[in-house]
Amino acid sequence: MSLKEHEGSISDFAYNEEAKMLCSVANDGMLGVWDLRKSKLYAMSDSLENDLNAMCLMKNNKKVVSCAGDGSVNIFSWDWFGDCNDRIVGHPNSIECAVKYDEDTIITGGEDGLLRAVSVLPNRIIAILGDPLDTEDEVFFIQKVSVSHCKNWLASCALDDMVKICEISNLQERPADGTFDLEAYERSIESKLVANHGKKPFSAMD
Repeated sequence: MSLKEHEGSISDFAYNEEAKMLCSVANDGMLGVWDLRKSKLYAMSDSLENDLNAMCLMKNNKKVVSCAGDGSVNIFSWDWFGDCNDRIVGHPNSIECAVKYDEDTIITGGEDGLLRAVSVLPNRIIAILGDPLDTEDEVFFIQKVSVSHCKNWLASCALDDMVKICEISNLQERPADGTFDLEAYERSIESKLVANHGKKPFSAMD
């Protein structure tokens, strides 16, 4: 099959096994959701007006996070794909790539050459991973990040022709944040959500 609705280069995608749908992000600033059983577009978000460079499915497929060229992490609720309903800020430059660490955490690679562990709901940057950069060194955009199966190691690569590996076992040992009530959060945003279960881009539905 061939599916084409994006207006720019597709930069990343992830598969929702439960829903049998493929999610994609592109430099047109939009999130696309594809029904593979029917070979059709299921939903297309509004444009966020920034390149979307990476994405992950989080919270047991209830949330879709997309990382943008303005340094923001945008959070969509599954089946409500019009506009993101939350945003994590704090990256000073473009987020070039991201990988899911667990249902609550992603690891991002930035234009500034730094790796960050980012908590999703509650939203905050947890830590900068690896050794600090020497300010006299040339900064290389991080192109790709990957987490080992045991979740103790993180590999990253940039345009410096090297694969760098750092230990991240301390992320598994951090205490769980029991103060954040996800169910209450969902109730608080429910009235603000605009359903988009259609199979056309939002621009065509409005």
